[in-house]
Amino acid sequence: GDAKDGDELAAGVRLSGALICGVGGNVEATYMGGNKWNDTAEVTSAGGNLFSFLSDFGNPTPLQDVDQSFSQSIGIQSELHSIELNYRRRTMGPYCRFQGSWLFGLRYLQFKNEMQYSTFRDATRFFNSTDRVRNHMFGAQAGGDIWWNIHSGVRLGMGLKGAWVQNEIKRSFKVHSNSIAETVINDTQRGSDLMGEFELKFIWQFNHSWKFRSAYYAIAAEDIGFGSVDKDAVTSLRPGNTPIKPGYVLDDLVVQGISFGTEYNW
Repeated sequence: GDAKDGDELAAGVRLSGALICGVGGNVEATYMGGNKWNDTAEVTSAGGNLFSFLSDFGNPTPLQDVDQSFSQSIGIQSELHSIELNYRRRTMGPYCRFQGSWLFGLRYLQFKNEMQYSTFRDATRFFNSTDRVRNHMFGAQAGGDIWWNIHSGVRLGMGLKGAWVQNEIKRSFKVHSNSIAETVINDTQRGSDLMGEFELKFIWQFNHSWKFRSAYYAIAAEDIGFGSVDKDAVTSLRPGNTPIKPGYVLDDLVVQGISFGTEYNW
């Protein structure tokens, strides 16, 4: 709980473009991502009395790899990328006060997550594990938005998108300790997931070509794979045991934040 990966804002970029194709219609392409989160937590003991959950904290007997160590640490890293290609159709309400649209298209979202766990006593008693998990989500999406023209050049909008995606989860689980030779387990799992996005947008057009844009975004997806330290898989790698694959840790993902930018029309 001390490694609070993702609890803070992380800088990224949102880049979009649109090509008009017919009255009220356009093709849009959008990239959003590059956001990276990372955090670490470490505890040390001069007396070498730190024990690990991998051995149930030395119960009934300590394990040389992880117990009676001088330091133990955990680190978490995450990264997000999203690409969309949509066709949008717009319509205008009476007196141009309200404007709406619907869209459909394709979406790809990649979420990377990695967890490292390490213990150290000396050169002959140590443990290191790294679990790298990559979520590759791709599928069809549909949605729409509605805009309120508050004043000439000032607009407020709200949008919703929903997607049914195939999630291909690729993992690479690596372990190295004094009693376990460097071992890498690669595995892939596939499943169907739901993903949604909510947008609250504000636009101020201050001349013919330039606009200022600001927005709040929230993206949510279910059954996302996260890095972990599988106790049963680690202990099965010790000499004399039959190796087993680590289990997947699946949880919901919610990413939210704000954006500021400009738009140029020609």
